[in-house]
Amino acid sequence: GGRSRITEEAESATAAYFGFDECLFLPSGYQGNLACVATLTQAGQAVFVDRRVHASIARALPAGKADVRAYAHADYGRLERRLTSAAPAAIQPLVITESLFSMDGTVLDVARMAELRRKHGFFLMVDEAHAVGALGPGGRGLCADVPGTADAALGTFGKSLGLFGSFLLLPKGFSAFFEYLSSPIMHSTAMPPAHAAAVLKLLERLPGLEGRRARLRDNAAFFRARLAERGIPTRGTAHIVAVPVGGEARTACLGERLCERGVLALAARYPTVPHGDGLLRFGLTALHTRPQLLRAVDALAEAWACPA
Repeated sequence: GGRSRITEEAESATAAYFGFDECLFLPSGYQGNLACVATLTQAGQAVFVDRRVHASIARALPAGKADVRAYAHADYGRLERRLTSAAPAAIQPLVITESLFSMDGTVLDVARMAELRRKHGFFLMVDEAHAVGALGPGGRGLCADVPGTADAALGTFGKSLGLFGSFLLLPKGFSAFFEYLSSPIMHSTAMPPAHAAAVLKLLERLPGLEGRRARLRDNAAFFRARLAERGIPTRGTAHIVAVPVGGEARTACLGERLCERGVLALAARYPTVPHGDGLLRFGLTALHTRPQLLRAVDALAEAWACPA
């Protein structure tokens, strides 16, 4: 199926809502990152990327044959040193990061990144997949707190928005460039008109969901505070709550014990995370009740003695 008029309408409405010039819909966030990163990068271009970006970004980087320079996770000082030491080039440098990191819940320092962008003049691409709908004014994502920070961004309809597919938010003129040169877009089927109709309804509802976003923030703060009272560490500050564990065996053991107690948490271990950096990942929602969260805290506290 080719593109439909209602899809173009929904793409324009999405771009306007999120404060960008243009937008393209794709079947998934993975495909969206592949399309964006592979198309933006050029041979010989300096590309600076956070070491903990999503696998879809990491897989796309070799396709552009750029000079990829990873920096330590959320280490803005290290990023600036690398930007400063880079030789002057004819091609604008590219920085790629997530806003809410999908595995450990780290939140991007948007103000610091915006300052670095102004100082060093790089093109900034931000994966907002886990922030859209849940964070930022009107659910517009974290970068909306400092308008104009990101040059391009990826969002998804398949997480907090409850639909499917993803969207690329782009500067003026970029969508035609992507449609002409991006293989993940050129060689894929267009999204169905029904999807576009659902997106238009979603955009009508998003501004009115501040109550749910507030409950989500409250639930995350409550859950972290109760875990801290039991001596259990956490990472991040948003609705992705990561509990660092360490070894792969203990991480798997804790995940199994939680499951036995009726609590679902992702027991993330290598290769999803680096060796020895296993963690339990809890995904909170606005619909979780305090008794449910306390039950999860109790279950984890009971299981915490799991052998290493």
